[in-house]
Amino acid sequence: MREIKFRGKIVGSNTGYYEQDWMFGDLVRELKTNKTFIMDLSHVDENTTLTEVMLEVVPETIGQYTGLKDKNGKEIYEGDILTDYESYGTNEEGLEEMDFYVVEWDETNAKFICRLWDETVGDDFENCDISDLEVFGNIYEDKDRIKSD
Repeated sequence: MREIKFRGKIVGSNTGYYEQDWMFGDLVRELKTNKTFIMDLSHVDENTTLTEVMLEVVPETIGQYTGLKDKNGKEIYEGDILTDYESYGTNEEGLEEMDFYVVEWDETNAKFICRLWDETVGDDFENCDISDLEVFGNIYEDKDRIKSD
């Protein structure tokens, strides 16, 4: 069975450390306030309170787990930036160049795709050799680290 889970940037977090800034788990929306939470029930015991496992997240940063892992076994989420560190080279100016891919949800075809950073159209994951790619970061925190032409 496919594992369905989400991640979102925790409201008010700004530690600069990726894992501390993000919550992973089940998506919950409160109808009355329209706030969005992610709940992680994997560490619950009889002493755990709901506020310890359910944190409010920034709605714009919510991404679903694709069910795929990069070459290092790291889970790939919607909004992740992937790259192939082993295939990068240098251009005429001696600057390092590498391809970056963005993981997106394709509404028309109801599937996750990987899109080259500077392109407008993405491709199936079957055509992006996932065994060569690794998570570089995400579009919410790391897009400024990518040099666009």
